[in-house]
This record gives sequence, C-alpha cells and structure tokens, in this order.
Amino acid sequence: MLLVLFLNFGNLLHAQLNKDIFPLDRQFKKWGFYAAPELNYLIPSAKTSHHLTDKTGNYNFETEGSGKLGYGIELGGFYNFSNLVFIDYIEAGIGYRKFNGAATHKGTLNDTSNFYSENTLGLPLVVASIRATNVRQLGKHSFWTNSFGLNFNYFFSEKYIRSNPYPLRFESFIESPNLQIHYQIGIGFRVSNKLLVIPSVETPLFDVIPFDGVKTGFKFFSHGYQPLIFKIRFLLLQEDPVNCNAPRFDGPQPGF
Repeated sequence: MLLVLFLNFGNLLHAQLNKDIFPLDRQFKKWGFYAAPELNYLIPSAKTSHHLTDKTGNYNFETEGSGKLGYGIELGGFYNFSNLVFIDYIEAGIGYRKFNGAATHKGTLNDTSNFYSENTLGLPLVVASIRATNVRQLGKHSFWTNSFGLNFNYFFSEKYIRSNPYPLRFESFIESPNLQIHYQIGIGFRVSNKLLVIPSVETPLFDVIPFDGVKTGFKFFSHGYQPLIFKIRFLLLQEDPVNCNAPRFDGPQPGF
C-alpha cells in the first residue's frame, strides 16, 4: 500500500513538472536540440611530494599546480520522458573543450642533480557526452536539475611547455582517450514558449576506462587537477502540431 502511494505521488509530481517545464500538449515533440557554451577551470590539488625509483636511481620531486580558465561548446539533442519517475530526460552531445593550467616542478636526482621548471599546459579535446537528468520544480517556470553521465574524452593535440629540462621518465599524465563518469547540477528557467535555459556546473567523478580505482580529476605533470565546467544550456522545444498521442496542455505559459 505504501509503495503504491509513493509511486502515485511520484507520478503526480512528474505530471506537474511536465505540464510546466516540458509541455506535453499536441504542439510539442518530446525531443529537441540544445547548445551549451562553457567556461572551465582546473582546480589544482595541494603541493604534492613524489618519490620514484628506477634503474638510474632515486628521484624526489615536488609539484605545485595552478588553474587557468578554459572554454568550450557542446551541441546535442535531448529526449523527454513522460512516464519515468527518476529520469525526466536524457541528452547526448559532442563538443570541443580546451583546458589550461600550470605547474611548477622541483626535483633532485640521486641527491646530486637539482631541477626546477615552470610548466604550462593547453589541451584541446573532443568530448562525447551522454547524461540522464532528474528535474524538480522550484517555481512555475523554474526548476533544478541533477544529472549523472559519461564523458568520452579524446585529446587530439597536447601542448606541454617546460621552462627547463628535467627527467621526464618520472612524469605522469592522464591517458587519452578515456571514459569518465561525471555529475552535473543546474538551475533552469523556461524563458519563453519554446526555450529552456539551464546554467549548470559539471565535474568528473572518476575514470571508467582505464580504471585505476576511484580517483577524481585529471593528472598533468604528475599533479592532480579537478575540472569545474560551467555551462549555459539552451534547450529548444520542437513544435509538432500532428502529435495526437500526447495529453493536451491547458495551463499558462511564458509569452502567452
């Protein structure tokens, strides 16, 4: 009995959500397109000490990172569900993204040779994304979103600049290509009859391929960074006057 009441309550919430956010009258399709310009920032981890050994000896070094602004854009499509309780829509897209950052490297080889370098990175990549989103209403035409998804990242050009040489064999970087699980949260607005605008923040959680334990973020110059990706998604609702399978929407809408 409690389970039936819970499911009915969830369906009522979803019906109200669809009525005001993704209108289901005969005028609109359940799918549409979106564009999402973005800014990103690499948050560096704290100063990190490393101790590595190979056949040439021991190398002790410290890395300290700093973040810089990057940018990108994503284009894709979405599909709205009318009967699922926990997933309101899915979206899939492909985009261009560039990460920028820096790191200092200070090391000693066999306690005799000292090295110091100021490093910078500029990494353009292609990102293919798919995510499932849960929506909860805040106001008549506002809502917040929670999404989990996958990013397939391919670094098609790597620009690493070092001010001075040092033993590179001890250095590690994130592998490319890779597949990551990410989380995204946003606040959206239905600003007109056909347009939804959703500012959001996204961050990767951990790599699925290659899997090396639950470790967040990226590694550049042996230093860890956690990307924050700030997007504004513009979702365009598609008219479909002949779609007679959807229930009729008879409530107020912006622009009417």
